[in-house]
Amino acid sequence: ADSAPILIDEEADEGDGGDDAGDSGGPPAEQPGGDDLGPELRPVEPDPVGDDDQANTRSVSYAYSEDDAGRFNGANNFSTVEQDANGNLTQFDDRQAEQPGEPTFGQVYNIGTASDTNRGMDPQTGIQWGRWTGGIAEITFLENGEAFDGEIDLTDASLHYVFGPVVSQAPAFELSGSASYALVGNTDPTDNLGNVGVLGSADLFVNFTNQSVDHSLELNINQQVWSAFGVGDLSNGNSLFSGNYTSVQVDGVTPTGSGGEFAGFLASPGQDGVPQGAGLTYNLSDGSTDVTGSAVFRQQPGSGQ
Repeated sequence: ADSAPILIDEEADEGDGGDDAGDSGGPPAEQPGGDDLGPELRPVEPDPVGDDDQANTRSVSYAYSEDDAGRFNGANNFSTVEQDANGNLTQFDDRQAEQPGEPTFGQVYNIGTASDTNRGMDPQTGIQWGRWTGGIAEITFLENGEAFDGEIDLTDASLHYVFGPVVSQAPAFELSGSASYALVGNTDPTDNLGNVGVLGSADLFVNFTNQSVDHSLELNINQQVWSAFGVGDLSNGNSLFSGNYTSVQVDGVTPTGSGGEFAGFLASPGQDGVPQGAGLTYNLSDGSTDVTGSAVFRQQPGSGQ
Protein backbone atom coordinates (compact mmCIF):
# COMPACT_ATOMS: atom_id res chain seq x y z
CA ALA A 1 0.00 0.00 0.00
CA ASP A 2 1.17 3.54 -0.71
CA SER A 3 2.38 5.60 2.22
CA ALA A 4 -0.13 8.25 3.22
CA PRO A 5 1.08 11.86 3.53
CA ILE A 6 1.96 13.02 7.02
CA LEU A 7 -0.01 16.12 8.01
CA ILE A 8 2.09 18.04 10.49
CA ASP A 9 -0.37 20.64 11.76
CA GLU A 10 -4.13 20.79 12.29
CA GLU A 11 -4.80 23.31 9.54
CA ALA A 12 -3.40 20.89 7.00
CA ASP A 13 -6.14 18.41 7.90
CA GLU A 14 -8.77 20.75 6.43
CA GLY A 15 -7.19 21.92 3.20
CA ASP A 16 -4.55 19.33 2.41
CA GLY A 17 -5.19 17.23 -0.66
CA GLY A 18 -4.00 13.96 0.78
CA ASP A 19 -5.10 10.74 -0.87
CA ASP A 20 -8.72 11.94 -1.00
CA ALA A 21 -7.84 15.05 -2.98
CA GLY A 22 -5.70 13.03 -5.35
CA ASP A 23 -8.68 10.76 -6.14
CA SER A 24 -11.40 13.40 -6.25
CA GLY A 25 -10.13 15.53 -9.10
CA GLY A 26 -11.37 15.74 -12.65
CA PRO A 27 -9.77 14.17 -15.70
CA PRO A 28 -5.99 14.10 -15.90
CA ALA A 29 -4.11 16.61 -17.99
CA GLU A 30 -4.24 15.85 -21.69
CA GLN A 31 -1.22 13.81 -22.68
CA PRO A 32 0.59 15.26 -25.67
CA GLY A 33 1.58 13.06 -28.55
CA GLY A 34 -1.03 10.35 -28.13
CA ASP A 35 0.32 7.08 -26.75
CA ASP A 36 2.22 6.98 -23.50
CA LEU A 37 5.73 6.11 -24.59
CA GLY A 38 6.85 4.54 -21.34
CA PRO A 39 10.12 5.55 -19.68
CA GLU A 40 13.19 4.19 -21.35
CA LEU A 41 15.28 3.48 -18.30
CA ARG A 42 18.57 5.27 -18.74
CA PRO A 43 19.34 6.81 -15.36
CA VAL A 44 22.47 8.92 -15.34
CA GLU A 45 24.61 9.48 -12.27
CA PRO A 46 24.16 13.06 -11.06
CA ASP A 47 27.02 15.42 -11.64
CA PRO A 48 28.90 16.16 -8.41
CA VAL A 49 28.30 19.68 -7.21
CA GLY A 50 31.99 20.06 -6.53
CA ASP A 51 31.70 22.72 -3.85
CA ASP A 52 31.48 21.92 -0.14
CA ASP A 53 29.18 24.92 0.35
CA GLN A 54 26.73 23.40 -2.13
CA ALA A 55 26.78 19.86 -0.71
CA ASN A 56 23.68 18.45 0.99
CA THR A 57 21.37 20.88 -0.77
CA ARG A 58 17.71 20.48 -1.69
CA SER A 59 15.33 21.30 -4.49
CA VAL A 60 13.01 24.13 -3.42
CA SER A 61 10.06 25.85 -5.07
CA TYR A 62 8.20 28.86 -3.65
CA ALA A 63 5.55 31.40 -4.64
CA TYR A 64 3.98 34.53 -3.20
CA SER A 65 2.15 37.63 -4.36
CA GLU A 66 2.55 41.28 -3.43
CA ASP A 67 0.02 43.91 -4.46
CA ASP A 68 2.67 46.49 -5.30
CA ALA A 69 5.34 44.22 -6.73
CA GLY A 70 3.54 41.43 -8.61
CA ARG A 71 3.73 37.65 -8.46
CA PHE A 72 6.85 35.65 -7.68
CA ASN A 73 7.69 32.02 -8.46
CA GLY A 74 11.03 30.29 -8.15
CA ALA A 75 12.59 26.84 -8.23
CA ASN A 76 16.18 25.89 -7.48
CA ASN A 77 17.96 22.59 -6.96
CA PHE A 78 20.91 24.18 -5.13
CA SER A 79 18.94 25.54 -2.16
CA THR A 80 19.62 25.09 1.53
CA VAL A 81 16.89 25.16 4.15
CA GLU A 82 16.84 25.76 7.90
CA GLN A 83 14.24 24.31 10.28
CA ASP A 84 13.68 24.80 14.00
CA ALA A 85 13.38 22.05 16.61
CA ASN A 86 9.70 21.56 15.71
CA GLY A 87 10.42 21.18 12.01
CA ASN A 88 9.13 24.62 11.01
CA LEU A 89 10.87 26.05 7.97
CA THR A 90 12.62 29.21 9.13
CA GLN A 91 14.88 30.04 6.17
CA PHE A 92 15.68 29.00 2.62
CA ASP A 93 17.61 30.47 -0.26
CA ASP A 94 17.22 30.78 -4.01
CA ARG A 95 20.62 31.54 -5.41
CA GLN A 96 22.68 30.52 -8.41
CA ALA A 97 25.24 27.82 -7.84
CA GLU A 98 28.49 29.57 -7.09
CA GLN A 99 31.22 29.29 -9.69
CA PRO A 100 34.86 30.14 -9.00
CA GLY A 101 35.51 33.78 -9.79
CA GLU A 102 31.85 34.64 -10.42
CA PRO A 103 29.53 36.72 -8.19
CA THR A 104 26.54 35.25 -6.39
CA PHE A 105 23.01 36.31 -7.34
CA GLY A 106 19.77 35.38 -5.64
CA GLN A 107 17.72 35.78 -2.48
CA VAL A 108 17.62 34.46 1.05
CA TYR A 109 14.18 34.23 2.67
CA ASN A 110 13.68 34.28 6.46
CA ILE A 111 10.36 33.65 8.23
CA GLY A 112 10.68 36.83 10.32
CA THR A 113 7.52 37.34 12.38
CA ALA A 114 5.35 35.09 10.19
CA SER A 115 4.19 31.59 11.17
CA ASP A 116 4.84 28.30 9.35
CA THR A 117 1.52 26.48 8.89
CA ASN A 118 -0.38 24.04 6.66
CA ARG A 119 2.65 21.75 6.77
CA GLY A 120 2.90 18.21 5.52
CA MET A 121 5.30 15.58 4.19
CA ASP A 122 5.07 12.67 1.75
CA PRO A 123 7.11 9.87 3.37
CA GLN A 124 7.51 8.01 0.08
CA THR A 125 9.29 10.84 -1.73
CA GLY A 126 10.50 12.95 1.21
CA ILE A 127 8.91 16.11 -0.22
CA GLN A 128 7.59 18.61 2.35
CA TRP A 129 5.24 21.56 1.98
CA GLY A 130 3.83 24.49 3.95
CA ARG A 131 3.28 28.23 3.91
CA TRP A 132 4.40 31.29 5.84
CA THR A 133 1.61 33.66 6.85
CA GLY A 134 0.45 36.21 9.41
CA GLY A 135 3.47 38.49 9.77
CA ILE A 136 6.43 40.07 8.01
CA ALA A 137 8.96 37.79 6.30
CA GLU A 138 12.46 39.01 5.56
CA ILE A 139 14.30 38.82 2.25
CA THR A 140 17.95 39.51 1.53
CA PHE A 141 18.91 40.19 -2.09
CA LEU A 142 22.42 39.07 -3.07
CA GLU A 143 24.12 40.79 -5.97
CA ASN A 144 27.77 41.12 -6.91
CA GLY A 145 28.92 40.28 -3.40
CA GLU A 146 26.58 42.82 -1.78
CA ALA A 147 23.42 42.23 0.28
CA PHE A 148 20.26 44.33 0.33
CA ASP A 149 17.48 43.70 2.87
CA GLY A 150 13.74 43.85 2.25
CA GLU A 151 10.40 42.71 3.68
CA ILE A 152 7.39 40.70 2.49
CA ASP A 153 4.10 41.63 4.14
CA LEU A 154 2.20 38.39 4.82
CA THR A 155 -0.43 39.92 7.10
CA ASP A 156 -3.18 38.99 4.61
CA ALA A 157 -1.16 36.73 2.31
CA SER A 158 1.08 33.67 2.27
CA LEU A 159 4.41 32.51 0.91
CA HIS A 160 3.92 28.88 -0.19
CA TYR A 161 6.80 26.42 -0.49
CA VAL A 162 7.76 22.84 -1.24
CA PHE A 163 11.19 21.28 -0.80
CA GLY A 164 12.68 17.87 -1.48
CA PRO A 165 14.95 15.53 0.46
CA VAL A 166 18.61 16.28 1.07
CA VAL A 167 20.87 15.45 -1.87
CA SER A 168 24.65 15.61 -1.92
CA GLN A 169 24.76 15.97 -5.71
CA ALA A 170 22.85 18.02 -8.23
CA PRO A 171 19.80 16.04 -9.43
CA ALA A 172 19.96 14.86 -13.04
CA PHE A 173 17.82 12.44 -15.02
CA GLU A 174 18.20 11.26 -18.60
CA LEU A 175 15.02 9.47 -19.58
CA SER A 176 12.72 9.11 -22.54
CA GLY A 177 9.06 8.27 -22.44
CA SER A 178 6.54 9.78 -20.05
CA ALA A 179 4.99 9.45 -16.61
CA SER A 180 1.85 10.67 -14.83
CA TYR A 181 1.82 12.10 -11.32
CA ALA A 182 -1.14 12.29 -8.92
CA LEU A 183 -1.75 14.80 -6.13
CA VAL A 184 -0.81 13.58 -2.63
CA GLY A 185 -0.50 16.81 -0.65
CA ASN A 186 -0.83 20.59 -0.85
CA THR A 187 -1.19 23.86 0.98
CA ASP A 188 -4.53 25.62 1.08
CA PRO A 189 -4.57 28.19 -1.73
CA THR A 190 -4.61 31.82 -0.62
CA ASP A 191 -5.27 35.10 -2.37
CA ASN A 192 -4.00 38.65 -1.90
CA LEU A 193 -7.30 39.65 -0.25
CA GLY A 194 -6.77 37.48 2.82
CA ASN A 195 -8.99 34.55 1.74
CA VAL A 196 -8.04 30.88 2.23
CA GLY A 197 -9.47 28.22 -0.09
CA VAL A 198 -9.36 24.51 -0.88
CA LEU A 199 -7.45 22.77 -3.66
CA GLY A 200 -9.88 20.26 -5.13
CA SER A 201 -7.71 18.52 -7.70
CA ALA A 202 -4.41 18.76 -9.54
CA ASP A 203 -2.29 16.57 -11.77
CA LEU A 204 1.01 16.59 -13.59
CA PHE A 205 2.13 14.79 -16.77
CA VAL A 206 5.80 14.69 -17.75
CA ASN A 207 7.04 13.83 -21.23
CA PHE A 208 10.74 13.10 -20.84
CA THR A 209 11.23 12.62 -24.57
CA ASN A 210 9.87 16.05 -25.46
CA GLN A 211 11.22 17.68 -22.29
CA SER A 212 7.75 19.04 -21.51
CA VAL A 213 5.18 19.06 -18.70
CA ASP A 214 1.40 19.46 -18.62
CA HIS A 215 -0.29 20.59 -15.42
CA SER A 216 -3.89 21.29 -14.42
CA LEU A 217 -5.67 22.21 -11.20
CA GLU A 218 -9.03 23.21 -9.80
CA LEU A 219 -9.63 25.10 -6.55
CA ASN A 220 -12.33 26.91 -4.61
CA ILE A 221 -11.66 30.25 -2.93
CA ASN A 222 -13.85 33.19 -1.91
CA GLN A 223 -16.94 31.27 -3.15
CA GLN A 224 -15.48 30.98 -6.65
CA VAL A 225 -14.19 27.98 -8.58
CA TRP A 226 -10.89 28.52 -10.36
CA SER A 227 -9.55 26.07 -12.95
CA ALA A 228 -6.33 26.27 -14.91
CA PHE A 229 -4.28 24.32 -17.44
CA GLY A 230 -0.66 25.03 -18.29
CA VAL A 231 2.31 23.72 -20.20
CA GLY A 232 5.99 24.01 -19.41
CA ASP A 233 9.50 22.78 -20.07
CA LEU A 234 12.03 20.69 -18.23
CA SER A 235 15.42 22.23 -17.58
CA ASN A 236 18.68 21.72 -15.71
CA GLY A 237 19.11 18.04 -16.46
CA ASN A 238 15.39 17.26 -16.22
CA SER A 239 15.16 18.13 -12.52
CA LEU A 240 13.50 21.57 -12.69
CA PHE A 241 10.48 22.66 -14.70
CA SER A 242 8.45 25.82 -15.18
CA GLY A 243 5.58 26.96 -17.33
CA ASN A 244 2.63 29.27 -17.91
CA TYR A 245 -1.07 28.64 -17.60
CA THR A 246 -2.58 28.83 -21.07
CA SER A 247 -6.12 28.74 -19.66
CA VAL A 248 -7.43 30.26 -16.42
CA GLN A 249 -11.16 30.28 -15.75
CA VAL A 250 -13.19 31.60 -12.82
CA ASP A 251 -16.67 30.07 -12.50
CA GLY A 252 -16.33 28.82 -16.08
CA VAL A 253 -15.46 32.23 -17.57
CA THR A 254 -12.04 33.36 -18.83
CA PRO A 255 -11.49 36.85 -17.34
CA THR A 256 -9.72 39.52 -19.35
CA GLY A 257 -6.08 39.67 -18.31
CA SER A 258 -6.10 36.25 -16.63
CA GLY A 259 -3.03 34.04 -16.56
CA GLY A 260 -0.37 32.68 -14.28
CA GLU A 261 2.74 30.58 -13.91
CA PHE A 262 4.09 27.56 -12.07
CA ALA A 263 7.54 26.27 -11.17
CA GLY A 264 8.75 23.06 -9.57
CA PHE A 265 11.07 20.08 -9.47
CA LEU A 266 11.24 16.31 -9.91
CA ALA A 267 12.71 14.28 -7.05
CA SER A 268 13.43 10.88 -5.55
CA PRO A 269 14.28 8.61 -8.50
CA GLY A 270 13.21 4.98 -8.04
CA GLN A 271 15.20 1.90 -8.87
CA ASP A 272 14.28 2.37 -12.53
CA GLY A 273 15.57 5.94 -12.48
CA VAL A 274 12.15 7.55 -12.94
CA PRO A 275 11.45 10.34 -10.39
CA GLN A 276 8.87 9.14 -7.88
CA GLY A 277 7.72 12.61 -6.87
CA ALA A 278 7.33 16.23 -7.91
CA GLY A 279 6.61 19.48 -6.14
CA LEU A 280 5.44 22.77 -7.56
CA THR A 281 4.14 26.19 -6.56
CA TYR A 282 1.72 28.25 -8.61
CA ASN A 283 0.36 31.77 -9.07
CA LEU A 284 -2.95 32.45 -10.80
CA SER A 285 -4.56 35.78 -11.64
CA ASP A 286 -7.97 36.86 -12.94
CA GLY A 287 -6.50 40.23 -13.85
CA SER A 288 -6.88 41.75 -10.39
CA THR A 289 -6.86 38.99 -7.74
CA ASP A 290 -3.88 36.64 -7.33
CA VAL A 291 -4.20 33.09 -5.98
CA THR A 292 -1.13 31.20 -4.80
CA GLY A 293 -0.42 27.69 -3.51
CA SER A 294 1.77 24.60 -3.59
CA ALA A 295 1.15 20.98 -4.56
CA VAL A 296 3.05 17.69 -4.22
CA PHE A 297 2.67 14.73 -6.56
CA ARG A 298 3.60 11.05 -6.60
CA GLN A 299 4.16 8.92 -9.69
CA GLN A 300 1.05 6.90 -10.43
CA PRO A 301 1.58 3.13 -10.16
CA GLY A 302 2.04 1.63 -13.58
CA SER A 303 2.21 4.95 -15.38
CA GLY A 304 4.64 5.09 -18.25
CA GLN A 305 4.98 1.34 -18.51
